[in-house]
Formats: sequence, structure tokens, C-alpha cells
Amino acid sequence: MSSSDSSVNSEEEVGIDGIGDAEFERDLPRVRANDPRVTELHVLGPFWNSIANMSVEDWEQLGHAISINTHLKEIAFEVQAFGSEVDGVFGSEVDYEKLSSFFRGLTGSNTINTVSMSNNHFGVQGVHDMTPFLQNTSTLTKLNIGCNNIGSEGFNLLWRALRASFTTRSYSARRFCSSTSWFFR
Repeated sequence: MSSSDSSVNSEEEVGIDGIGDAEFERDLPRVRANDPRVTELHVLGPFWNSIANMSVEDWEQLGHAISINTHLKEIAFEVQAFGSEVDGVFGSEVDYEKLSSFFRGLTGSNTINTVSMSNNHFGVQGVHDMTPFLQNTSTLTKLNIGCNNIGSEGFNLLWRALRASFTTRSYSARRFCSSTSWFFR
């Protein structure tokens, strides 16, 4: 159910689907206010001005707001959400400073059980930036980092970080965005 559904009553859970600037700008304060109806946050791509214009500090504050939210269970930041502008094209390269800041803020979360970071095109540095969160989470049960460029070095780093968190049950890392997937149970 989208949070834009006007028939939502106060007892229903609300998933926030990232469908545009207006919705993100409207719903972000609900995440920060720890609204018990908000259990999901999905941000799809840099194509919204609200994401494209977020500073490094904004990303860290968002990570922190999510980490102290006691109702949010699932987050998805997909399709070049951490992109930067190069030669007038937004999202063509990963802004690792934003990614690092987000995960620095997110470290300490004790309710997030699902993280999806697919199609962000990050490499080993992106896995490195996620490591403090991955090592300290006690609730993560599903991680999707499909369609990123982590290679074997990133995969090894990811595996070592996840071993420190025994709760993670499902991992997905698609190589080259094809049907080849690695799943561990």
C-alpha cells in the first residue's frame, strides 16, 4: 500500500514507495518522526531533485533518522541513488562520500531487517562503506546488492563483514545484472 492512499487509517502499516519528489518530501518527515505506520522506505534513483540535491550531511542525517526509527523494517536505495553528476549526466558515477555518510548514519539501527542497494554500480569501496553497518547489525535478514560491481575482492569483504553478523539469512549479489546470482543460506 502506498502512503498516498487516502483511505489509510491509523492502524494500518504504510509502506513508502519512492514514486516521486512530492511523495519523498512529504513522507521523509514521517520517517524522522518515527511514525509507527511507516515500515518501508523505497528510493529509486537519482532522477528526483530531492535525492539528486542531497548533500553528504543530508545523507548522514537520513541514515541516522532511519537508525533511530523503531518501526522501519525495510529500506531500498536503488538505481543509482548515490550517483553524482559528471559532465552534466547525473548518476553516471557513484558518490562514495554520500554512500559512506549514509551508512555511517545508519550504523546502530536495530530494526532494519531488509536492505536493498541494487543497481547503484558501486564497487569494492561501496562494500567497504557498508561494512560498519553490516558488522554491527543484529536484525538484518536480507541483503540485496545485485547489479553492482563488487568483484571477488568486494565479495570477500562482504562475506567477512556478514560473518560478524550471524543473523543475515539471505544475500543476493547478481553479477553483471544477469541471471547469475549468489545466494547463501
